[in-house]
Amino acid sequence: MTTEERIGKLEHDLVAAKSRNRWTLTVLLLVAVGCGYNTITAAKDEIKARSFVVVDAQGKLRALLDVNDDGAPRLGMSDAQGECRAVLSVSADGEPVLEMSDAQGKSRAALSVAADGASALRMSDAQGKSRALLGVTADGSSALSIFDAQGKPRASLSVGADGRPTLGMSDVQGELRASLHVAADGRPTLGMSDAQGKPRTSLSVAADGTPELAMNDAQGELRASLHVAADGAPRLGMSDAQGKPRAVLGVGDDGAPRLGMSDAQGKPRAVLGVGDDGAPRLGMSDAQGKPRAV
Repeated sequence: MTTEERIGKLEHDLVAAKSRNRWTLTVLLLVAVGCGYNTITAAKDEIKARSFVVVDAQGKLRALLDVNDDGAPRLGMSDAQGECRAVLSVSADGEPVLEMSDAQGKSRAALSVAADGASALRMSDAQGKSRALLGVTADGSSALSIFDAQGKPRASLSVGADGRPTLGMSDVQGELRASLHVAADGRPTLGMSDAQGKPRTSLSVAADGTPELAMNDAQGELRASLHVAADGAPRLGMSDAQGKPRAVLGVGDDGAPRLGMSDAQGKPRAVLGVGDDGAPRLGMSDAQGKPRAV
């Protein structure tokens, strides 16, 4: 076969192949339209797949969109080194989560919305330990919690659904040791607890402006309180282990100091004071409260 004949045959084969390809493409399009007729309605431009992979110019995976085995969709994005840095997903129960990681693949931040509508932002350190958590609950309460390097809660700032703000601080064991809050009536209170979580002292200012310092024993029983009344009179009260008042030291609105002491039944037994004339007076009573000596 001469060169001219070979060229002529090649041209004939190409024409025949093009004709076959047109018929094949037509048949495939008809099949695709027939198969997709029930699923493609108003949308003309639509692509369906189980997953999409996007690579960069060097062929490295940069983005992946798929649906995992439990039906949860997710979108993952990677950096130039191929390390996954961000994942957006919706769990099987409908909870959306956005998670971001550092260059070493450690999760550093996560934003989520729970099924009940509560939202949360969690931030972690380079070791993957949670260090800060900001959330809003379903009832509208908001809180910021801060953790140490061991993941123990150390400080929290919150505003309850009733609008009451609270600041709490904990020790290395995670035990709450100090709290500052403002009550609904506007009364600020600072409370401090021991290592066992028992409240030991509190400082507050009542709605009428009266300040008070209270101190408790290891069992949480009030043992001493110091306050200044609305009229300016200071008063120190001390109680026994059963909570019974045993001694009161105060200065009246007339400026006269007075010390009162009671027995185990709470009955006044002795009073020491200084009168308006500056003369000191001591009075003592019996178990029935009857004055017996002045």
